[in-house]
Amino acid sequence: MILAENGNMITTAVLVAILIAAGIFALRGSLRHFRGKGGCCGDGMDEGPSVPKKKLGTIISKKKLIIDGMHCEGCSAAVADALNRLEHVNADVDLRKKTATVRMDAEVDMNLIIGAVSLAGYKVVRVEEE
Repeated sequence: MILAENGNMITTAVLVAILIAAGIFALRGSLRHFRGKGGCCGDGMDEGPSVPKKKLGTIISKKKLIIDGMHCEGCSAAVADALNRLEHVNADVDLRKKTATVRMDAEVDMNLIIGAVSLAGYKVVRVEEE
């Protein structure tokens, strides 16, 4: 009888230890995610943008986009890639501020810019003059 009670206590202790370890790993991942360092989007890679910025001529317009939905470096890289693929556009994305600074050397329809961000999976909340 004593052995059976000890066996149940050991089993319970092991289960509690497993649950605590799982909670610690989940909390750690959540903290990294909210600091913008987790691989929550895409395929879990924290890489920078893959589309190189173009060399523009004389900048005639500069806008700041306020963007909703970016959580990690993968998110900001996706937005930067989407914007930098556009003709006459160079963009820098700031994950912490949830913004993209867009420079243009020719007139570019803002609907095209907003659409590129939308196609990447994010929402432009507001556009401001720079």
